[in-house]
Amino acid sequence: MSGGGSASSSKNFIPIVQKYDRIILLIDMDCFYCQVEEKLDPSLKGKPLAVVQYNAWRGGGIKQESRDSRALRIIAVNYAARAKGVTRHMRGDEAKEQCPEIQLVKVPNVREKADLTKYREAGKEVANVLQRFTNLLERASVDEAYLDITEAVNKRMQLMNEGSFVLQPQELVNTYVVGYDGIGEFVTDITKYYNKPSAYEDNDNNDDDDDDFRGFHGDNIPSLRLSNIRLLIGSSIASEIRAAVKAQTDYECSAGIAHNKILAKLACGINKPNKQTILPLAKIPELFETLTLGKIKGLGGKFGEEVCERLNIRYVAQLTKFTESELQQKFDEKNGSWLYNICRGIDLEAVTPRFYSKSIGCCKKFPGRNSICGLKTLQHWLQELANEIIDRLEKDVIENNRRAKQMVVSFAQEFDGEDTSSSRSAPLLNYTVEALTKSAFEIIKSNTKQFYRAGSESVLNNPIKFLGISVGKFETISNNQNKLQEMFAQQAAKKRRISEDVNEEQIKETFSKAGGNKIEKPENQSIQALQKEVKTKDVRSFFWKR
Repeated sequence: MSGGGSASSSKNFIPIVQKYDRIILLIDMDCFYCQVEEKLDPSLKGKPLAVVQYNAWRGGGIKQESRDSRALRIIAVNYAARAKGVTRHMRGDEAKEQCPEIQLVKVPNVREKADLTKYREAGKEVANVLQRFTNLLERASVDEAYLDITEAVNKRMQLMNEGSFVLQPQELVNTYVVGYDGIGEFVTDITKYYNKPSAYEDNDNNDDDDDDFRGFHGDNIPSLRLSNIRLLIGSSIASEIRAAVKAQTDYECSAGIAHNKILAKLACGINKPNKQTILPLAKIPELFETLTLGKIKGLGGKFGEEVCERLNIRYVAQLTKFTESELQQKFDEKNGSWLYNICRGIDLEAVTPRFYSKSIGCCKKFPGRNSICGLKTLQHWLQELANEIIDRLEKDVIENNRRAKQMVVSFAQEFDGEDTSSSRSAPLLNYTVEALTKSAFEIIKSNTKQFYRAGSESVLNNPIKFLGISVGKFETISNNQNKLQEMFAQQAAKKRRISEDVNEEQIKETFSKAGGNKIEKPENQSIQALQKEVKTKDVRSFFWKR
């Protein structure tokens, strides 16, 4: 059993005494695949749109003219299509029936499988912008990244106290706060205590929110107002980051601002698209009262189902009635402590700098009648997967100056009517399609009790339902290995993507001297109404030199 709290060699954790010291952002690209397609074809903007992937087995047994639409699996839907009732769970024909005007853009196929190259390249383009703001950037996926901006927030706090930094109201456009009607109410809640000596450093708070939070944490809690100030400054930085992404790439994104990764991810999903959300510490108990356990990262799968079943609970707040020792007894020491902390809004996982992916992989499913039963078919698909891996490795070694040391083969076989999954690793000794194909085949063969059907050397005893190859454990190529890099530069058939040079003047125009970004006013004036109109004097009265 493994829950979200399970440690691994790739994760780092902070001391628990620092649990409220950080300001973490999650940047999430809105309907990213759809945005990429809209950028490639501007005529699609504003129209209901879905990006679809062809699944051959969907059309089995039906007429050819209707096969394509039934075999199209939706992998991304823009908000215009969602407003018409289209969801990712639909097939192409179902989306057309629900929304006849929807545009279906097909992911290109290479080697009989989806080619996601253009989306990966777009993700790198965004990451190039994000890394200018902090070295603590962790790419979680093609369209998500965590940023630890604690250092930047602390610097602005210092400048604020010196009187050289003033938070501008326009920096808070499209900013929302969990538990508040609008950002204006949140700012007012902070500024109304401005003249009190305890506004920065006290712990003798008497608000109901403070009492609720003490119910979670006891008396050892931070100044909630100081926490709110730091989150507010973090939101201004998040706004700058989102503006820079838009200016440099033309892509829009949303953001979550909180004290850790899990809270930032929760906050990010509350208000979308093209918005950002702050999750204050004092509002965590209220949020967790109605937040189902599966919404927490690490509890969305079997472990979360087990926790709900064994404890007979549904909502995150219900975990707080169990002591840490009780949870450890039920779910082991590590997972018990993690559950005890997470239901109190505590996540100690650090943002681990990771610009490049930890692994390069590809896979393909073979369900039902498409399962692999013959030797030649297996060898064909292993070679197709190996071709894609080597293509991407050739490009990776040129761009990132690193080499993978390990390969992992994943496969699912049918035994007595049930699918059994396996995964095995081996050293990666050679960057060739032939070597990778051969190694993958030997791994599958050596880990199958009876590989061939009795009396045959070409028919598999157990049909294969899934194949995947990935490579990882990268190491930087040293100077004396540059010949390898040059070799791949010559071999690479694909064009290298050339990153645009940073235009310093354009960046200067994007940001004001006070740290604020030039964000255009929202076209929809109702947004400002929702945010209760943040007044200049409300902000400046608080952030002038004390």
